[in-house]
Amino acid sequence: MIFVVSDAHFGSNGEEKERRERFFQFLEMVREGGERLILLGDIFDFWFEYRHYVNRHYLDILFHLRMTARHVETIYVAGNHDLWIDGILEDMGIRTYRDSFAMGDILFAHGDNLKMGFKTRDLLLNPILVKLFYMIHPDWGYAIARAVSTTSRGRNQDVDAIPDWMWKYVSTRVEHKNVVVGHLHVPFMEERNGKRIICIGDWMRNFTYGVINENRIYVKSMEGATILESPLD
Repeated sequence: MIFVVSDAHFGSNGEEKERRERFFQFLEMVREGGERLILLGDIFDFWFEYRHYVNRHYLDILFHLRMTARHVETIYVAGNHDLWIDGILEDMGIRTYRDSFAMGDILFAHGDNLKMGFKTRDLLLNPILVKLFYMIHPDWGYAIARAVSTTSRGRNQDVDAIPDWMWKYVSTRVEHKNVVVGHLHVPFMEERNGKRIICIGDWMRNFTYGVINENRIYVKSMEGATILESPLD
């Protein structure tokens, strides 16, 4: 089985002990029954790889991800809150992709990048701005990023369908029939013109994840109930 999870946004608030414990239970389940884990971005509310610094708030999460990667092939597709992945996750045995990852007729992407024209991540990855951010003390940089990310998360709280901008991109730019995303924070599955978009929800409010088994995808709750399912043919 292949497990898919996204949008935990760890570090977004100070009351995360229970949410983290449930995530660690999920990773234990992956280690016991999974052959691959795909993290579709924004597991961290802000991830920026300084040369000599790792945010201490993420040490327990990194430990459990490392333990999982030792047993199960683990892939990380960057979201708009953790675009600045570099060597740390790779050193832990986690394959990283900044844009998307394809498997057969399935494209895995965080979702914010499935947009025509200029994207916010284009600005965030500007090498000049990245170098300038390196010059800010990590404590200050983390505080700035948390303030900005709060605004970004708020845009997706009232989403009730796959947005037209995502459909426009998938219909014209994506050759795969099935597209699995996070970013929208709510579980959805829609089909249009021979294409299918499945959003697996999040690990902030819904505690949902995807399972791919025998050419079908299931979006499940932490308790194991199936919320939606779809073929992947």
